[in-house]
Amino acid sequence: SDLGGETPDGPGGERADGSPGGREKILRAGKHLAAGQVKEAELLFLEAWEEDSASETAAAGLCRIALLTNRNTEAIRWGEEAVRINPTLAEAWEDLGKGQTRKNRFEDAVWSFRKATQLAPDNAAYHNELGVALGRLNIYTEAVEALSRAVALQPHYPEALNNLGMVYLQMDDPIKAEEWLQKAVRFKPDYAKGYLNLGIVYSRQGENDRAIKVLKKTLEIDPNLIPAYYLYGTTLFQKGNYQEAGEAFRKIIDLSPGFAPAYIRLGEISIRLGEYDDAVKLLEKAIGLAPREATTYDLLGQACMAREEYNKAANAFLWALDLEPNNALYNLHAGELFLKQDQFRQAGSALTRASELDPKNPRIFLLLGRLHQKIREPERAEEFFQKAIELNPDGKIGLEAEAALKETRGETRPEDTGEGGRTEHFYETILREIGVDGADKESKR
Repeated sequence: SDLGGETPDGPGGERADGSPGGREKILRAGKHLAAGQVKEAELLFLEAWEEDSASETAAAGLCRIALLTNRNTEAIRWGEEAVRINPTLAEAWEDLGKGQTRKNRFEDAVWSFRKATQLAPDNAAYHNELGVALGRLNIYTEAVEALSRAVALQPHYPEALNNLGMVYLQMDDPIKAEEWLQKAVRFKPDYAKGYLNLGIVYSRQGENDRAIKVLKKTLEIDPNLIPAYYLYGTTLFQKGNYQEAGEAFRKIIDLSPGFAPAYIRLGEISIRLGEYDDAVKLLEKAIGLAPREATTYDLLGQACMAREEYNKAANAFLWALDLEPNNALYNLHAGELFLKQDQFRQAGSALTRASELDPKNPRIFLLLGRLHQKIREPERAEEFFQKAIELNPDGKIGLEAEAALKETRGETRPEDTGEGGRTEHFYETILREIGVDGADKESKR
């Protein structure tokens, strides 16, 4: 780094009130920064800047400190000052690009990182940062070019290898993604993020056992890595291992008590286990932490419905639909509740909307058949039951629709269907998969 290096004083190198000149302050600031004494370094850089507002090193130092303390807007301001004063300062362009990346200003970041690579074309870190920013803009071909350049410059550069793998995953090429990620962890065996991203690759391919294996390795390396616990718990959940999944999500809460997704997952596990009181408490906690997450309200509605708290369930489903009105599953769930309460108009509206959004879901048509059966429209009921059978001819829903169709035609009595045609509760469906930003923006000098 040039921070704290040779920098001229202000005019004449004067020393005001006996204090050190700008050059000496910058040298001292650089030493404090190298020793991790950020506050002391910042004060000296500020004093140097006040004495000489044309000091690129002071501005660059303040930019670096703002990045270290996560004051990204300040980092951008100081970075812009540094490159305005000296447009040939490659490190300042890189730090400016980092601040812009953190503020999701990816197009600006690409410009800054390009400037850095033009000024220092043999610096692998600059090409790595450029590749990450291009990847965030979905400019994959150029991202691969930049990251490949970083790897060509430093073949054992784990961050660039990791990022190249994640760009290939974004390009739906899991084979190349795995290839590059395997290289990253081979060259850096304690690289937790590389193992985590391998877990993402395997999880997206449905290779849950391989995902669990590498995620265990991830957590051995870094037992405090929340994304690893979340993906680990989610993968166990998908395998039906609710006990271990719950332990993973509770570990997240121990590490970060305000992490709402962990409470949501624990609430979903409680629903699966039939522990509806616990589910309601967990989901209400999640809502308090993240009140605009539609999934939480939908799950709360399911738990309340199972407790036969229908008014509370209805309110929860309506909140979910207020946040995501075009979600087929939420419309389905609301429609099922309204049907159970014999609120036929509301049930018809929700289920019809669900059928428009998801026309290949047999359960929706089964419920629409039940609705028309209840309001004594047998021809319409038959039409919907036949559609459900067509979509799920050999499955449970198809068989249930066949029994309901016979009942409608008078071929059986309601009790012949087993339980009067009562359908399986919809809370038995997994709602969503995890998404992790796998980019590693660490610079390697």
